[in-house]
Amino acid sequence: MTTKEKAEKVLFLLYDLKKSGKNSANPIAISSLIDSKDLESRRLGKYLKDNGWINGREISSGYAATLTIQGEIYVEENLLKKDRQSNFKPLKTKEKYDIILSELYSNYGKFIEVSELLHNHQEISLYEAHDLGQALEAKGYVKLSSSKTNAAVAITSLGREYVEDNIFQEIKYEPSDMISKEEQREFSKKLDEVIERLKNLELGQQIIYDDIIEDINDLKSLLNVLGKKDWKQLFFGKLFDAGLGTIADNVYQAVVDTFKDQNLLS
Repeated sequence: MTTKEKAEKVLFLLYDLKKSGKNSANPIAISSLIDSKDLESRRLGKYLKDNGWINGREISSGYAATLTIQGEIYVEENLLKKDRQSNFKPLKTKEKYDIILSELYSNYGKFIEVSELLHNHQEISLYEAHDLGQALEAKGYVKLSSSKTNAAVAITSLGREYVEDNIFQEIKYEPSDMISKEEQREFSKKLDEVIERLKNLELGQQIIYDDIIEDINDLKSLLNVLGKKDWKQLFFGKLFDAGLGTIADNVYQAVVDTFKDQNLLS
């Protein structure tokens, strides 16, 4: 073990004792923390004190020390961070994709930094953040907003469908706000009314109309799967991704009229 490694071990142990409440106000002998001879203990103590990380004094068995505020900061900003990183298991690319999409799922329409989404799992470079964002955007799962200094993504309806069809099947999805049977019947009835209203409109874009009908039927099939919050977010996401509000004002109005005076989407 090098001198630096021994010094850092002393700091780490002093920090641990202090945070656990086991350390008294009295200095602790360095030789009781690591295996060191008197002379080496004194050299370590002087090195640590010169850097402002400990307060202490020479004793018969070497050197006794207490951790300073500067020492705490050094441990937190360097040693603890290094320790966390060493315990991280490298993630496969698909695992990174799944974590990003899972984190975005309940934040529909919100752009979040890719590095922030992966922060609790693995630190990545800005280059990799751009690369991951571009790959997910190419799949249609996210929208990417990037520059030379950042890479942020927002999930699309297709990305949410991927989460539901793949990730939710692998993990135990137990929302606390499941839609009641009565609400499921009411939602389903209202969605059927939306379809009927759309049938009476002259959209002029059959492909988009067919996509909307398919999306509405998908929404009906997820009434007994998703929690209310996630279902509502998907509902609005599918409508706007499909183009409602841009085809014609009366198309969007069909949805508004169907759900008016209802508390279903509040």
